[in-house]
Amino acid sequence: MTRQFLRKEQEVYLHFELYRIFLGSLTERLKRKYYLTDGKDPQTYGIGLKEIWEVKPENFVPGLVQHTVGWPVEKEVYAGSFMYHMEPNLVHFGYVVGLDYKNPYLNPYEEFQVCFINRKKE
Repeated sequence: MTRQFLRKEQEVYLHFELYRIFLGSLTERLKRKYYLTDGKDPQTYGIGLKEIWEVKPENFVPGLVQHTVGWPVEKEVYAGSFMYHMEPNLVHFGYVVGLDYKNPYLNPYEEFQVCFINRKKE
């Protein structure tokens, strides 16, 4: 590669970074100026974990869907689980935790395991 080509790559990269930073702050200004988020729920992000179990036919209910909210985390945390029965004798079980939780020691995988163990015992 020539020296000129390297310099050109760096300029393109720098331009992209500046554009991205500008775009983010412009978006926030437009939201405030035109009240674009008033009366609306803000977008949230979460992490999801899922396992798929094969169950005995007598424990399978085709089409069964169950959702929970909260448990086993404290009530301030946005979280919940889901369980879908799907052919052939498969149960999709998952847990989602919103990434806006305040407790730095909260471990979504451990919470999923607590949920999983308790469901398995039932």
